[in-house]
Amino acid sequence: MVIAVIGLLVGLLLPAVQAAREAARRMSCANNMKQQAIAIHNFADANRERFPAATYRGDEYLFAHGSSLWLRLLPFVEYADTYTKVVPEGNFLLTVASSTSWKNTDAHVRALSGLRVPAYSCPSSPFDVTMLTGNRPVGSSPRPYSLQKGSYIPICGAIDGTPRDNTNADGPVAGSGVFGPVSLDNSNRNIGRRAKDMTDGLSKTLMVGEQSDFSVNQTDEIRPGSGRHVWIGKNFNAVATGNGSYTLDVVSAGQSKVSNDTRCYAMTTVGFAINMKGVIVASSGSPGSDGLGNNCNTPIQSAHPGGATVSFADGAVVFLNENLALQTLFNLANGNDGNVVDATQ
Repeated sequence: MVIAVIGLLVGLLLPAVQAAREAARRMSCANNMKQQAIAIHNFADANRERFPAATYRGDEYLFAHGSSLWLRLLPFVEYADTYTKVVPEGNFLLTVASSTSWKNTDAHVRALSGLRVPAYSCPSSPFDVTMLTGNRPVGSSPRPYSLQKGSYIPICGAIDGTPRDNTNADGPVAGSGVFGPVSLDNSNRNIGRRAKDMTDGLSKTLMVGEQSDFSVNQTDEIRPGSGRHVWIGKNFNAVATGNGSYTLDVVSAGQSKVSNDTRCYAMTTVGFAINMKGVIVASSGSPGSDGLGNNCNTPIQSAHPGGATVSFADGAVVFLNENLALQTLFNLANGNDGNVVDATQ
């Protein structure tokens, strides 16, 4: 009898304990996003009021990938020492054996292997926090190296935003949000946007969203560049200023371009509802999330029940209900569409 009563009490208490643990994890996730938001604004303060770009190409031409926003934020999340050991304009495709001869690869593997930035991983996520790469620095022992994978995604805008490339084969890419790729510097690398470009107001414009859960089952990845680590950026110049622009690479002197990569790394253009579960393959003019991380419209996706945590461009962190109207989500992702809406609508 006593055992039966104890079993009944455990059955009653267990859901409450689990709920309390998830509430604590959700709070920790929100704190991660607050740290990210502060880091992004500190980056802007140090870079002539420009936010970081979501992704940067590398300086070694043809297939060498540059760095992501998350790499550029390292000095602002207390990893300045690690940042001094990498070359932000170098190669960050660290998972392909043939890339070991590319510029800076060995130094980057050495610097980033084993690095875990807590603010980049949601504690509720079922995703692997790290991935192994067969690459290794020259002269080191033949063992795999461990690279961090993230749980959060910079937002470029929405599929109805202006400007955008609506013809990209891996789904529309917008230049209408905080991290919309619209400008290149004198070295033909992406540069970030300014706060004044978000004419709808920073408090009404999404900045970063969660991508911390699977899209359908325990194998379909939601994160862009599935199988990649958090440090990787795009391998060509990328702007979204009109149809055909995202795949129109600016060629450096003496180099010939065969084609551009239509995939998106370390960024998404909102095209689906929060926590959308499903595999939809993109095509020109149609958004997609193919379950492999190749498409440009991977949804805001959370392991927390009922919604997902996001940050706004003013630094506020909010938990958005997964039943939020899709058009409202689009309006929040676009920072300049003139449709100023409330996140609770």
